[in-house]
Amino acid sequence: MWTEAEDNPFGLAVESSAQATLATMMTVDLMVNERGNIWVLHNKPLPMILNWAEYDVDLSTLTFVAQDGEALELGMTIHKPLQKPMMAAREVYVVLMDDKEIKDMYILPLMVRDTKFNRRSE
Repeated sequence: MWTEAEDNPFGLAVESSAQATLATMMTVDLMVNERGNIWVLHNKPLPMILNWAEYDVDLSTLTFVAQDGEALELGMTIHKPLQKPMMAAREVYVVLMDDKEIKDMYILPLMVRDTKFNRRSE
């Protein structure tokens, strides 16, 4: 990959390898219970209007997809103990917190992607 536009013989846009995540923009907490309820708590307004969330079991990531199709990763690894309840979930509660008060909340549908590539048959 080219790091400077003048090094790029094809005139293609240079992409940054460091993509912003929700966790780099603000304080974020992820809570999951055994029934598959997922809450994402954050302390600043979101930078875009979100349409849905995607949990990728193989990559251990939670990604939010905006109205315009832009993807924004949570920025936290989803560890194995959370895998089973998150796979059972169908929605994510996204909650804006300020001084221990809920300021805004909405519910996003959750899509789960699981190829079972990194796991033995269960």
